Amino acid sequence: MAAMMDPYAKKPKGFAYKSLFHFMAERCRTFSKEPLTAEERELVLELMERSKQEGFKEKACFMNAQSLMMYGEGLGFEYAEGYATSMIPVQHAWVVLGEKPIDVTWRDVNDRRRNTRVPVMMERVEHNLVTNEYFGLTVPFSYIKKQMLKTKLYTSVIDCPDLGHPLLRKGFSFDA
Repeated sequence: MAAMMDPYAKKPKGFAYKSLFHFMAERCRTFSKEPLTAEERELVLELMERSKQEGFKEKACFMNAQSLMMYGEGLGFEYAEGYATSMIPVQHAWVVLGEKPIDVTWRDVNDRRRNTRVPVMMERVEHNLVTNEYFGLTVPFSYIKKQMLKTKLYTSVIDCPDLGHPLLRKGFSFDA
């Protein structure tokens, strides 16, 4: 990791940051591990009810989080992306309520259930919130929608090779 954050490394030509790791160190933050309040839990349940037909998939965090945002507009949720860890850091996407990560993608390794019923998903969200670490940034949903229209994909915003890594090239800008 130290080599990836080499302070003497030069920025690649046409990039605003030396690397993805430099971008993350400058722009990202750690999200809360506090349990949901009763009011927050009600909002998450409403989001789950609105989006339950999606059938969230494991290993599809960008699709899951971006799909949640389509159903969560007006409820106070934000899209977030960065790295999450339960054992090792993994590039990941989730939604945020306040400063609390709402993650429907990961499940406890001991939980063999593969269904996406609302009560099971709520257990998963609450487990992930207090068990895992989330480090990233929030991204306006308007930017996500523009990127989805351009790429026709559910893909990373921070590290988007399909559009030539716009945030790493242009800097921290969510303009089209």
